[in-house]
Amino acid sequence: MKSQFVKALILVHFLLFYHYRYFAFERNAYLDSLITLTNSDATDTQKLNVYIKLASTLLNNNNKQSLEYGKKAFKIARSINSKKGMSDALNGLGNVYYALGEFVYAKSCFENAQLIAEKENFKLVLANAYSGLGLVYLTQSLYPKALEYFFNALRINEEINNDQGILNNMGNIGIVYNEEKNYTKAIEYYTNVLVMAESTGNTRLKMNQYTNIGTAYAEQSTNTKGLAEKNSMLQKALDFYEKALASATEVKEKNTEALVLLNMASLFSEKYNLTTNPKERKELKENALKYFFLMIDVSKELGNKYYEAITVGNLGSLYLNSGEYLKAEQYLKKALVISNELNALSLLRDQEQYLYLLYDTTKQYKLALKHYKNFISLRDRILNEENSQKSMLQQMQYDFDKKDALAKEENKRKIEILKEKGKRQTIFIYASVGGLLFLTVIAFLVFKNLKISRSQNKIIRAKNKDILDSITYAKRIQEAILPSNKTIQEFLTNYFILYKPKDIVAGDFYWIEKLNQRIYIAAADCTGHGVPGAMVSVVCSNALSKALLEEKNENPGDLLFRTREIVVEKLSKNNEDVLDGMDISLASILINEHNESENRKIVLEWAGANNPLWVIRNKNKDLLEIKPNKQPIGKVDNPLPFITHTIELQKGDSIYLFTDGLQDQFGGEKGKKFKSSKLKSLLLSIQNQTMDEQKELIDTSFETWKGKLEQIDDVCIIGIKI
Repeated sequence: MKSQFVKALILVHFLLFYHYRYFAFERNAYLDSLITLTNSDATDTQKLNVYIKLASTLLNNNNKQSLEYGKKAFKIARSINSKKGMSDALNGLGNVYYALGEFVYAKSCFENAQLIAEKENFKLVLANAYSGLGLVYLTQSLYPKALEYFFNALRINEEINNDQGILNNMGNIGIVYNEEKNYTKAIEYYTNVLVMAESTGNTRLKMNQYTNIGTAYAEQSTNTKGLAEKNSMLQKALDFYEKALASATEVKEKNTEALVLLNMASLFSEKYNLTTNPKERKELKENALKYFFLMIDVSKELGNKYYEAITVGNLGSLYLNSGEYLKAEQYLKKALVISNELNALSLLRDQEQYLYLLYDTTKQYKLALKHYKNFISLRDRILNEENSQKSMLQQMQYDFDKKDALAKEENKRKIEILKEKGKRQTIFIYASVGGLLFLTVIAFLVFKNLKISRSQNKIIRAKNKDILDSITYAKRIQEAILPSNKTIQEFLTNYFILYKPKDIVAGDFYWIEKLNQRIYIAAADCTGHGVPGAMVSVVCSNALSKALLEEKNENPGDLLFRTREIVVEKLSKNNEDVLDGMDISLASILINEHNESENRKIVLEWAGANNPLWVIRNKNKDLLEIKPNKQPIGKVDNPLPFITHTIELQKGDSIYLFTDGLQDQFGGEKGKKFKSSKLKSLLLSIQNQTMDEQKELIDTSFETWKGKLEQIDDVCIIGIKI
């Protein structure tokens, strides 16, 4: 049985974020000199630059060490508040996490680098962040999103005349076309980059193009029917891979060398599938196994789970095609587990298809059916063909219904019908006689249970009263952490707070404090609602106050980061993983009591965890959205710093901090969510109203939208007019 050659060839993704990365590795003296600088009396800025150089130089050759240097670079940058250093370090960390196959962490690093670069107008950093995000989306098979970010990066690189960046972006665009199976277009892009690389003598860039062109030919061969033409394309692929391998050896690029070896192993496996000559098959299989096992060791050495998943999956498919089914099952299951951990949809799709073919071949039809359904679901998700899944599943179900199974089922059904007819006659006779007796017994039980239920109801009412009293007391405890109206009015004059708990107590809360002529105000959403949410809110509110008033973390970003540490410490004292925490929008407003002019500028500093800040300008009524860090205040792997945004406000501007309860409320004629777009429109439409009137109008809109439906979450919105 011969299966399809499922795409598993690796494309060399361009990761040119720092020019330091391209120092040749035989220059060990250079590396030693950098390491020496880290142990010297150099300034923090000098050490920061050295750690960035070390991280980028070691990328793809010693990723674990590169990660350590990247973390040290970020720590120093944060301690000296170097925005450029932080953004460079975040891009570098994104590179390393990407190389390690940790795409969630990579995406988070690139997004945070993007936030800083956009705010500070670091164009090269922004182009690099866009390129990194494009790579992550490409790996996740989100091709339109990948193209969007690659073209954004290309636009900036052309604007700043960054030729190397332009080449890399063009190469990545070629990769997207390759993934979309537009091989002619992909080879065209690759060849254009290759010509420029050859003219400049850039061996590393040539190596990447040789690899990608080889991959394009290899994958194009899978769509070619003629055997001679297919073998011709496979030979072209091998020719380009040999050039790529020579270039990789020349520049000592271990990561790319491993990729090329994997691709060559995949081609040997494919040629094994095409030939029937026993001698050739034996030789091709030996070569394929040799490179696959070598690649498994290399991927583990590099710490790259993505490569390991592809290699193990291809090895399983080779055993499947050679009839070694137990080995095939072993390796395909292992590949499926790794692919699932990475959420790599294309790899999951391939492993599910191979497992379906394996179980179908070995006549394990239930397992085959299960994996075929998974394969169809993943395939349609990637291709975004929502309507095709149902028809494909129906066709699949038909293929698995064997004629003998249908015959047995039909015979069984006929026998059951005959039995049912006899049962009905017997049941009718007994039912007529037993019906009166049954009613008599029911009447007696109802009378007896009525007495019992009255007694039980008294007990239940007493218990409910105890519970309600406890919850009411919990409400008083929670109200103690909420600032009173009197306290708020000492700090603010023109504001509103719309606070609508879903239950008696809430997971949402609002918070306000003053320190050194600055007012700190926040709207927070803790995990859950009701009593559990209220308990977490007390911990989080106290953590905010401690981090600000006792530890003097005045910068909003630092304040949130320290609050996160306190919350994790408080909620994890029993050494168990507690995932509770909060999302928050936190603003800090500088009070200038000596400047009362109409055009005075007021400085607002803001940081957010998953919840944004909206600013509506009085002059032109434009709504400005400041985006938050995409991580909560709670336990997360590899927590990143919270970015502090600085916004200049003028008299009449309005700011809004809020949780997600109102936007997520179902209602309206069709029972849909309120959504943030509707809330934006509402706020813009009521800008001429006083803050008290705004509160009333928002509340009325919420209640009208909700109608008779249940409130699904706590609601907290703070509006302040400057």
